[in-house]
Amino acid sequence: GTLIIYPIVKFHSNENMLESAARRYFDLYSNELPTGERVKTLSLQTLYHKAFLDEDLLIPLSKKTCSLSDSWVKVKRDDNDYKYYVYLKCGLMSSNVDHRGPKIKLNGDSDITIGVGEKYVDEGIKSVVDNRDGRIKIDDVLTSGKVDTNKVGTYEIKYSASDRLNNVTTEVRTITVVQKLNSTVKNALEDKVYYP
Repeated sequence: GTLIIYPIVKFHSNENMLESAARRYFDLYSNELPTGERVKTLSLQTLYHKAFLDEDLLIPLSKKTCSLSDSWVKVKRDDNDYKYYVYLKCGLMSSNVDHRGPKIKLNGDSDITIGVGEKYVDEGIKSVVDNRDGRIKIDDVLTSGKVDTNKVGTYEIKYSASDRLNNVTTEVRTITVVQKLNSTVKNALEDKVYYP
């Protein structure tokens, strides 16, 4: 039975190494600790880069490293102390920590096509729900992007929402502004009837 337990033990030891590397980092850079409700995220990549880990965190039973970009430690103030949240992704194994941002549901379609010179009014967001925090206020969603309806092109409106652990999700609405077909050509196309 040791073979089955080994990957789990190795994975937890990787998580512990990641957390202790983050704690050593903040012992040295205590000025970077978050204040108030803010969350500070340290990626596994940063901890390697700044030499806080002297060995590679490997996917158990393989020579591949755990995900550099998807693994992190988040620190949040908790009364007079700091709480460390470790999320490590190693192949199919990952930490049991909230790592998903909220789900953003848009009103209307996420792909819209309009003609040059037509007016574009964004339909906004229907709801934002997080798997741990529940409903999130639509006002807390950051919206960015512009649509120039006088220019043919593809435009993006981005909606970003984050939960209490600063897990961020971004939804994108794509608006394509096209040159309208000449109405006579359009009518001619619609009048054609095809027989099989």
